[in-house]
Amino acid sequence: MKILAVAALLGGMLSPAQAEEPTTICPPPPEPQDMRNEAYYQFVMTYKSECAEHTNWGTYYPDLTISSDQVSVTASTALAGAIASVRYGGKEYIGSGGHGAAFQWAVRPFVRPIGAPDTVQPRATECYNPTQAGSQKDDDKKEPPYHSWSTSALSQFEKVGGDRYLAASRLAMYVPIPQQTKLPDDNCKATDYQPNQSPMSLGLSHYWLNPDVSVSGNVIQLRAGLHVEDAEPAANVGEVHSTIVAYTQRDFTKEYAYLSGQLVPFDATRWDHKKSPSLRCTEDGTHCLGMYLPNSQTREDAYVYLESRAPDEYTAWGGSYTIEATFVSRNSRHVDLQAYAVVGDRRKVTETFDRLSSPAR
Repeated sequence: MKILAVAALLGGMLSPAQAEEPTTICPPPPEPQDMRNEAYYQFVMTYKSECAEHTNWGTYYPDLTISSDQVSVTASTALAGAIASVRYGGKEYIGSGGHGAAFQWAVRPFVRPIGAPDTVQPRATECYNPTQAGSQKDDDKKEPPYHSWSTSALSQFEKVGGDRYLAASRLAMYVPIPQQTKLPDDNCKATDYQPNQSPMSLGLSHYWLNPDVSVSGNVIQLRAGLHVEDAEPAANVGEVHSTIVAYTQRDFTKEYAYLSGQLVPFDATRWDHKKSPSLRCTEDGTHCLGMYLPNSQTREDAYVYLESRAPDEYTAWGGSYTIEATFVSRNSRHVDLQAYAVVGDRRKVTETFDRLSSPAR
């Protein structure tokens, strides 16, 4: 398996933090460097390959762009194979300012602190959060647009024709040893959850991801296999939430669930909304990104979620406007994951939802 290539090399290679800084320099616009300034916001949040690193753990990989007659998708080496750009009708959909944003997979195992008794309930924490694009430290002391080295370790990153790409990577821990979150959402310390030994001492996790992404028409098919090494302390892990999350540009402010052929404002407290196809749109509805889960109505282990968060310290003052699909697994070393992202205007996305739901499909 290709994933073994990185496993064999990790011991003798420089980590991204130890390697030289990328030589590509993309100066910011001359206007005030403030996220409230649209030119600066686009400089930070709209992905540009020429401003990004193309080496991962000592191996050069060019960015990959796949496309259909309607949509193009660019996956980034700097984000260890995560999607950095989705373009439809000349518009960028993805907010890609750093290793915690873009369009990527993240894994949230429910874990206990090291040494905690069985009476302590496992919980999800950013200090045990394998993340496709890389770790929190990958953006520390870096310059915008924050597309430098990724700690996540690629071992495969290649196109199959013009409309599909494959990748394989060992996921980074989003909060690596010895970091501690400084955020009110999760005031944790990595060493409370991660033993200070390889691979975690290198910022990596026991989780391997094999994305398989393809495009057809206005649909992006998102498949991935998630594998957990036997070395993972399974006794300390409860259920695992595997999430594909798209951080959209900030003008995607409208949130909808699509129930029985009708658009309604998305309500995160309602389970029927989270089990239905959902979409995030610009105010005028000319551009939308929808999330569709095959057989979602009959699955108890998958749901859709949307969240809008105003600019704050946690979002580096850019805000956070997301749509995601989450899959819940228990006591499994390997899971296969699948979701569809649908792009277009409101009508096109909802018509595509209808087509994907058709029994004849």
